[in-house]
Amino acid sequence: MSPRSTATIMLAGSLLALSGCAGRPRLDTPPPLTATGWSAPGDGTVPAADADLALLLGSPTLADLIARAQRTSPALLRAETRIDQARALLKLARGAALPSLSIGTNASANSPAGGGPFEFASNFATIDAALSIDFAGGFRAGRRSAGQRVLAARLDRDSLAVRLTAELARTYVTRAVLQARLGLIDRSIEQATQLQNIIEMRRREGVATRVDVGLQKIRVDQLRAERERLRQAHDETRVAIALLVGEEPPAFRAVPESVERFAVPDIAPPPPSRLVATRPDVLAAEARIAAAGGDVRQARAAFFPRLDLSLGRNAQSVLGSGILSGVSLGAELIAPIFNRNRLKGNLELAAAQQRESVQNYREVLLGALADVENGLAAARYARNRALILADVTAEARHTAALARVQYLEGDADLRHLLDAQDLLINAQDAELISRQERLEAAIALYRVSRG
Repeated sequence: MSPRSTATIMLAGSLLALSGCAGRPRLDTPPPLTATGWSAPGDGTVPAADADLALLLGSPTLADLIARAQRTSPALLRAETRIDQARALLKLARGAALPSLSIGTNASANSPAGGGPFEFASNFATIDAALSIDFAGGFRAGRRSAGQRVLAARLDRDSLAVRLTAELARTYVTRAVLQARLGLIDRSIEQATQLQNIIEMRRREGVATRVDVGLQKIRVDQLRAERERLRQAHDETRVAIALLVGEEPPAFRAVPESVERFAVPDIAPPPPSRLVATRPDVLAAEARIAAAGGDVRQARAAFFPRLDLSLGRNAQSVLGSGILSGVSLGAELIAPIFNRNRLKGNLELAAAQQRESVQNYREVLLGALADVENGLAAARYARNRALILADVTAEARHTAALARVQYLEGDADLRHLLDAQDLLINAQDAELISRQERLEAAIALYRVSRG
């Protein structure tokens, strides 16, 4: 063996020995899911996995708003640009391992002393190709990491679409409930004004007092003030829906449907194992763990030597003497020696980011399970409250009718009548809010079941 070959082998062995200094960084693994069911399973019968929310609620107008939001929502469009950014990074990662090809030309010319036209003295063209051979698989790890980030960006967009749909439905239901509450308070003001006129007439007859008139007038004004508050909230929901859809609020119109026309679906969430396997935010967190693991492998690969190969060919013509051509072949073995502290820092950073991604996944997983637990409880308690409030409203309506008759017949004073009417208004308003709570609970279960 020649001395030159022996030196080459010794150098390669030394470089490989230095590569072993990379070490094994501390990494975390995702915790296993131990929950097999929900603490208090709901009574839902409608699976949310393949359901359409607007169809479940029975609202064609909401379906149109959701379709418009899918096209024009700034949040969704911004999420799609993040997908494009991730795809661009994936292309860069793929291109890092591909051969590079460059073509160049050059020409020189001179002018005779007499000032004649330029005469070309020589010209040549070159074609160079270069290829890096990554023994440690750093390029491959980079491609896989970039691919996982593309997947995570797509899943983020899917999760955002579910949340946007649910928020749009919740805001639209709120608008419909506010519209119903405005109708209720308008009827209450009309009835209270009629009673005020009756009290005024009875005062003139000497049956009622000025205090009775004042009390009723205060009550009517309070109802009018409450109506203004509800009207403000009603207008704010229109602006909120416009922002969610992605349209300009000044020209946006959204006519609310009657809250009684909304169906209250009984959503059945999937079991924990299926929830974790289908929710896009959980899957995105898993993809980011895989991407972070690829970053660690890429950082470790930087410790190992890399072989760069180059191939060149040139053709040259000199003063019209014909074409001369040649081929050059080169190989270069590159290994890190003096920048190992920087490489160790990169490796430690990548390992810490991998451990962070595992904790992020755990946080998302726990949040998903908590969302369903809270959603099931909200649906159950909202249904129980609705049953109680239905009885309260029926009793309050009957009591208010009796109190009105007794007051007109002189068998009861005004205070009993006012109290009975206030109870009826409050019960009817509470029943509307209860229906809103049931609808919102169903929407929330739909959202947490899908992402």
